[in-house]
Amino acid sequence: MKSLYNRGVTHDQQGDHAAAIADHTSVVESYSADADPAIRFQAVRALYSRGGIHYAQGDLTAAIADLTLVVESYSADADRAIRELVAQALYSCGLTHRDQGDLVAAIADYTSVVESYSADADPAIRELVAGALRERGYAHGLQGDSAAAIADYTSVVESYSADADSVIRVQAVRALYNRGYAHDQQGDHAAAIADLRLVVESYSADADPAIRELVAEAREQLAKLAD
Repeated sequence: MKSLYNRGVTHDQQGDHAAAIADHTSVVESYSADADPAIRFQAVRALYSRGGIHYAQGDLTAAIADLTLVVESYSADADRAIRELVAQALYSCGLTHRDQGDLVAAIADYTSVVESYSADADPAIRELVAGALRERGYAHGLQGDSAAAIADYTSVVESYSADADSVIRVQAVRALYNRGYAHDQQGDHAAAIADLRLVVESYSADADPAIRELVAEAREQLAKLAD
């Protein structure tokens, strides 16, 4: 079974997407209800991967169908690895709906991630919750609702700014940077400058490359706002 999944991955890497989808489909159809969590996980992973292939091919509707099936079929599964993959599928649904231009559905997906997983201590899931909050803020901004965007960005900043996990901390810094942009869009340049300065002052010494890049971008934006 694992070799069948791996063969699908290899087909995908070789550009034979039809063969990859066929292999992943075989895993899904044969092992989705297996009583062994390790085997069942391979089936869930194959279903998730099939959605990723559909996305890469530009078939966003098929991608969402597979991701939704992961969520609907396995949300109650007690296995930790499967639970993490379900959370990832729900988050990916939000991103895919956004790419389709369906911001209402994207916001609903992000909200489901936040409401379902905020209390989870798993770092990988905590990162998804922080990301879902930030992405929801971004979606609100695309809708023209700067106040809702700022509220979501603020939640990320307040909850994750001091996180020991640098991957999660990046979400908070990016949210702070985005909040500055949202304030600027509202015409509140003083608040925008305050947020950008906070990015620079609080994270200039951070060793994480992604955070250092955000600090550099914040400095550039501050220079533009000062002109």
